[in-house]
Amino acid sequence: MESLWHRHAGQWARGPGESPDRWALAVDGATALEHGFARGEDDPGDSWSEALATLRHAELPVTVVTRVTRSNQRSLEAIGASIRDADAWVLTFPEVSGPRADALGPRLAMALPWALRAATRWGERAFLHGAPLCLVGPHASQVLDEEGRSFAERCGPCAARAACPGVDVRYLERFAGDELRPRPPGAIGPRADPLLPAALRVL
Repeated sequence: MESLWHRHAGQWARGPGESPDRWALAVDGATALEHGFARGEDDPGDSWSEALATLRHAELPVTVVTRVTRSNQRSLEAIGASIRDADAWVLTFPEVSGPRADALGPRLAMALPWALRAATRWGERAFLHGAPLCLVGPHASQVLDEEGRSFAERCGPCAARAACPGVDVRYLERFAGDELRPRPPGAIGPRADPLLPAALRVL
């Protein structure tokens, strides 16, 4: 199944795999249509229902990954309600490129309140990925730690920059980071790699 990834000996690979210690599933919508639109599927087919069925019958810890988009940001709580069997839920603000970037990539200041509400209601094993610390208020501990993203010029004096995961460089090219502001430092969440395959960080 395209949506399924497995981790073995610290490495992620596509498919069910042998002797995995964790699975990751992409669930990008509260309906098959919404899920398929995020993934660019003209006919979403069974990928959405297969992902939910796999989650229900999993005998291993499962991370469900939801790529936050313009079209699903208001459905995040409904997605969370459908994946209660997961061990962890990662709402990622993916790297978006190509002709669908404007249709998919949300403005952080608009999408993050929806993501924060969904994550905090889901529980302590819900995490945000790709969210700059200045936009998450007191919820920095739910932001996954990842290096290698970019910063706007206004981020230079920020006391939290050393821990902040920054934003996608393509996002800065589109929006210039107007909503980013310096903030006090704060401890953030666990490393992204054990929970989130690199292939599920993009659309």
